[in-house]
Amino acid sequence: MRLLFIIIFIILIGAPATLAKDMSASYWYEEGLKSLKSQSYEEAIISFDRSIAEAPKYWDAWYGKGQAFYYLKKYEDGLDLCNIVLGDQNGPQGKNRALFTALEGIFSEAYQLVNYEPPIKGYGMCSGEIPEIYRSVGKRYDDALELDPNLTSAWNSKGILLGTFCRFDESIACFDEALKIDSTLAEVWNNKGVSLDWMEKHSKSMGCYDRAIELKPQLAVAWMNRARTLSLNLSLFSLAKANASRAIELDSSLENESLQMTWSYIQAF
Repeated sequence: MRLLFIIIFIILIGAPATLAKDMSASYWYEEGLKSLKSQSYEEAIISFDRSIAEAPKYWDAWYGKGQAFYYLKKYEDGLDLCNIVLGDQNGPQGKNRALFTALEGIFSEAYQLVNYEPPIKGYGMCSGEIPEIYRSVGKRYDDALELDPNLTSAWNSKGILLGTFCRFDESIACFDEALKIDSTLAEVWNNKGVSLDWMEKHSKSMGCYDRAIELKPQLAVAWMNRARTLSLNLSLFSLAKANASRAIELDSSLENESLQMTWSYIQAF
């Protein structure tokens, strides 16, 4: 069985004052956000590109375009975007730069997982050693946190990376750091539950899934992870099935996860 982790994206970059009067750039940015929300990712990219064409330093639009690339699994395109933004001498600084640094790590990790043999997850099933190709990913998250220690998306992504290589105690510590900053992040509660599950601390993981669902009842992966944990107890199998059905009702793409539950990444906007 797999467990689902979730990744977080946060739009926190403010448009420069010079853009406030640029209705065209702002308009196309808002259109891009609408398309993201409706999962029309190709349309979102078109809108963000039009916004960027009007205002090349509109970092919100660049970040939104990066989110669309992630959802489309265009990880190489996402890495190219981050290289352009971070390589710009007049690019975003401080906390805004931290956002793109963490985003670069997210794209890099996703690219490695797709193009290389994914690690075997499970308590006691891997050494806890992080391969060299993934260490650079962790460095990006650390660099982002050095720029902005309160960047919950970086703490969350670092926690997922550590959990992927069975370093569950460290993974949980990262999720706890994120929750200290914002205890309402349902996705982080879900991810903490995943790490606890792999450590076979199922009663504690259930508490995390319950909290995630309480905060965000539409969070399908939390329902599915909860179903997976419930299914470990045969006497609760019917309840597990009901939870899995609820997850699939919320997100039909999880239908194949009824037997294979995964760790998921957080999307918090």
